[in-house]
Amino acid sequence: MLQETIRHRRAEAAHRLKATSRKQQQWRVETMNWVPVVLGLFKLGVLGTAMFFAIKSHRDGEKEQKRAREADEQQRLAERAAGAPKPE
Repeated sequence: MLQETIRHRRAEAAHRLKATSRKQQQWRVETMNWVPVVLGLFKLGVLGTAMFFAIKSHRDGEKEQKRAREADEQQRLAERAAGAPKPE
């Protein structure tokens, strides 16, 4: 029973394969050849975007730290100047 079912399904698959035209089969092969190219370009795009934002985030963090250091320095200088005696 099982072997008959398997034979029957194989025969149906062979019939479907013969029923599809040669042109359709060629079109499927050509289309499938583009899949890795498209997926590879998508991968490069995603990785490039991620790298761009990683570098941008790092640089923005450095700029923020630099601004904070400069603000602290200005505040220390202002406190020193306010606490220093005035020359007469």
